[in-house]
Amino acid sequence: MDDLRTIIDKTLKQYLNAKQTPFKDNQLANYFRREPKQYIESYIKKTGFHFNYDVKSSVGNGRWAIIPWIVLFDTDISNSATNGIYIAYLFAEDMSKVYLSLMQGWTYYYNEFGTKIGQIKINAALNYWRNSLNLTSSTFSTQDIHLIDPSKRYDTSLPRGYELGNIMSIKYDAGQLPTNQKMEDDLSLMIQSLEELKSKLISTKDIDLSNKYVLSRTNIIKNHKRTPTKRDYDQQS
Repeated sequence: MDDLRTIIDKTLKQYLNAKQTPFKDNQLANYFRREPKQYIESYIKKTGFHFNYDVKSSVGNGRWAIIPWIVLFDTDISNSATNGIYIAYLFAEDMSKVYLSLMQGWTYYYNEFGTKIGQIKINAALNYWRNSLNLTSSTFSTQDIHLIDPSKRYDTSLPRGYELGNIMSIKYDAGQLPTNQKMEDDLSLMIQSLEELKSKLISTKDIDLSNKYVLSRTNIIKNHKRTPTKRDYDQQS
């Protein structure tokens, strides 16, 4: 079983060439589906973290993905890379870098408010969590992440959704990856930050309710083109 650094490095070096070959039964695709899950699960068991988790990785479904990803879910609060809050390794389209990111799923905001207002709303939620979390690291950045070429048009909104959902991240440049120990330490800190965030949710059983409560505590525009169900968030909290 390869270690975390080797998995990341191999993907950065080989993915663009692999995309020029058939997707079905591809060696790198099979490796990417298998190795990250095995390694991260063994790491969590070794370090003694106690939460219900799942690890998934994807290079696409039937065809090569623009952004391959590895995701670690706390299944109490998320099981999809489009919803909830989770940890992800997100590879830039040109394989120049990869981000370890604490993510907020974009799909809820898009479905609830549409694209324009949804971007304002999710940014408010991200800032709320950035200001609420105590357990962070000097290596964590709250700057925007850049995964795709902004001048290009894509046939899917997922890559942009990943960019919009970044709460905080660490960037690893291709060819300049730190040691495996450093990457494990960063992952450990990110897991602890996820668990701290989880402890601040008003409901782990209803992540949409928690999203709405967070938005009710932020000073952002009130008018939007969709009207969500009204609830007494303070009373429910």
